[in-house]
Amino acid sequence: MRTYFVIIIFTMGTALECHPQSEFISRIVEFHPAPGQFINTPAWGTPQRAESLVGGVRGGISLGGYGGYIVVDFDHTIENHPDNPYGVDFTVFGNPLVTGGEVTWAEPGIVMVMRDENGNGKADDTWYELAGSDHYFSTTIKNYGITYINPGQPRAVDVPWTDNRRQTGFVFANSFHRQPYYPSEAHFPAIERNEISFTGTLLKSKVDLSNPDFIRYYSHGFGYVDNVPVGEAPYTVPDNPYTRAIEGSGGDAFDIDWAVDSHGDHVHLAGIDFIKIYTAVNADAAALGEISTEIRGIADVAPNKALTGQLRSVAVADVPRNIEVETVIRPEAYAFYQGKLQPDEVIVWSVNDDALAEIDENGFLTARAPGEVILTAALQSDPSVRDEVSLDIISPSAIDIVIATATIRVNTRQEITALVKDRQGAEIPGLPVAWRSSDTSVLGIESEDGRPQVAGKAIGEAWLVVNVPSIPALSDSLLIQVLPEASARRVYITIKDQQESIIRRRLINVSNFDINPYVEDRSKNYGIDALTEVTTAHVIARLFENEAFVSDLRFRDDEHGDGQLYLWRVPKGDASVVTYVYGFGGSSQPNHRGAWLVKVNERTYVHDLDQVKIGEGDEVVVYHIADTSEPWKFSQVTSDTDTVSTAEPVMIRASWSSHSFDGDREIATERSGPVSDEIVYVNGIAAQKDGDTIRTDETGHAELTFEQGGLKEIRVNNEWLFIFVKGDFPVSVPEVEKHTLSLGPNPASTYIRLISKQHPGPFSYEVIDMRGNMTLKGHLRHEKIINIEKLGHGLHYLVIRHTSGIETLKFIKQ
Repeated sequence: MRTYFVIIIFTMGTALECHPQSEFISRIVEFHPAPGQFINTPAWGTPQRAESLVGGVRGGISLGGYGGYIVVDFDHTIENHPDNPYGVDFTVFGNPLVTGGEVTWAEPGIVMVMRDENGNGKADDTWYELAGSDHYFSTTIKNYGITYINPGQPRAVDVPWTDNRRQTGFVFANSFHRQPYYPSEAHFPAIERNEISFTGTLLKSKVDLSNPDFIRYYSHGFGYVDNVPVGEAPYTVPDNPYTRAIEGSGGDAFDIDWAVDSHGDHVHLAGIDFIKIYTAVNADAAALGEISTEIRGIADVAPNKALTGQLRSVAVADVPRNIEVETVIRPEAYAFYQGKLQPDEVIVWSVNDDALAEIDENGFLTARAPGEVILTAALQSDPSVRDEVSLDIISPSAIDIVIATATIRVNTRQEITALVKDRQGAEIPGLPVAWRSSDTSVLGIESEDGRPQVAGKAIGEAWLVVNVPSIPALSDSLLIQVLPEASARRVYITIKDQQESIIRRRLINVSNFDINPYVEDRSKNYGIDALTEVTTAHVIARLFENEAFVSDLRFRDDEHGDGQLYLWRVPKGDASVVTYVYGFGGSSQPNHRGAWLVKVNERTYVHDLDQVKIGEGDEVVVYHIADTSEPWKFSQVTSDTDTVSTAEPVMIRASWSSHSFDGDREIATERSGPVSDEIVYVNGIAAQKDGDTIRTDETGHAELTFEQGGLKEIRVNNEWLFIFVKGDFPVSVPEVEKHTLSLGPNPASTYIRLISKQHPGPFSYEVIDMRGNMTLKGHLRHEKIINIEKLGHGLHYLVIRHTSGIETLKFIKQ
């Protein structure tokens, strides 16, 4: 509702006119978050960021885990106006994600309201909960209490919690956010340092972890924040909360008449002055972190008697996504009119396939055969008013452990999965499994962003066991041998700046060695006596040892990086023409905001490179940003191997993430996800399979096979990598691609000359041996001669880049 008013005060003959009321938040009264992955980050989790909610709906704040809350007010009382559309009075705009027209990621928050009864402008009167659709479900817990304990660490670690139901758990730290998750004293001095507690109503979680590459949180009914996506302006025109379609401005609309007191009885409020929102679920979503409600703004609804719509609704309580054959469940559903419970309404149940399941007159559903079933609850008086859910009926009969190898080394980890099958051998996704080790001192069970892994702890053997908790007899086991720690690591590494890849992705072997020569003006010792592990600094230095200008690579540990080791100078070019790209360890000084960042798997670092340990098969990307004061987006393409044979499949994955620096010079990951539905290019041409263009799937993956050998440039959405394809060895084997270049002599012993009638140059080139290693690189300008005297004998590949693309030529060194 928007109201305009004028106050005329006659003081010394002057009339003063007040500004019109704003339809948006005017003041943040209190921001009291629970621990969470975005807390203490400038992007979503500081009091300064909370101010972004004032005056619009394009701000953004995270409330952290269960109970974390924010209190706001307006510059006027929000009226419970009878002419408001659908009876709703204000809209809260959150940040849910939509895939294929469906909300696939919601993080529900509960709303409470208060009237300033004593007129003192403070939120010190009575709070009333706005009861949403789930308020009446048997799975909803009233008077829930939780306490978080501060781990007191300077970086991200798991934050423990206990609740008033004798349960314990953690807000788990993930690899995307490294800052402390407990609200820091610097940002939240009023929050207790040792522990914080919250009480309220707890909703049942709707997290779906059945597909680790596409984790979902399904939306709830009406009456919860961060549940419906934002629509179009004007934001004073609300969405109808009783329909699934987005009407008006979207977001989550609320009716003050939903207010209930501490006994659950409805109360009538003529208007409200304060709004409190808190995270309503206590749940972990693996790689996506804790469920934490996010808010972008709130808008007062404008009266409009002409805007009408459906006011009756049905809400089905969450049912298991998977149930076994012959299982009997009793789903529950409730009828509402304008959001208020209608206990006398009769609800009729039905299923879309009686051969798979049946539901009797008492509401008991019996699973009869495997398959997907749609369960519908509709009003008997009006069957068009309905709600429906889908569930899979399964018949598991076997479970198999899936692991790359039954041997691992000490201080390495390996991902594990379990494949549950039905009687026909078909996979049953999404069924929870439990892992254990027969000897945790030898073989540990750990998790990386929600994905289970085995970890080598000590030399020896241990049984890895998995079972389905609901069917204890359904289990599988495998004997794992843990071998001594390797002295070297095999690591994928890429180095690039904003213009190009300085060193293309490659697999290198790295061991521990003295990196003191690579540290300029060092204040610490980085020799093998000080660094006993293989670290990120070793990987970067080892890579440049194979380059002609290795002496130009430099780290520093000065004040720009808070005295911690960071990458300062990286050379690019070739031995004849070298330029330098500089970074300053996350400095906030205006003239030193460029930085070299090092991404190790899913975690990004700006300094402490001598402390970041490297494991076997890790993916390291070193990249440069120009200004640490601005958020940035990172994208990359990776593959499960860098060398394949012809006709051998290789899986690639394209992903993106957005980042920013926080006040402690730590890097926060704000969002991340797959690059889906993008064309995959091979050597500049769209890849094809069976006549169809290959695109990345919803998880960012695509599978490629090659009929011809050579070095292949794989590109997705302007990010690329190289895959070496081992093909037929004889030079005479014809290539499919059309060549505009040739070389001679071939075979050759001292030099080869590039011959080009179509392209005058210049060219850049790389020489690749049969193992996929780059042995030479450089640029050809006027003289197109390459000295090959130092190459080993045998077959080599010459990769040439020119203005029209990339070509690969074969030659033999005698």
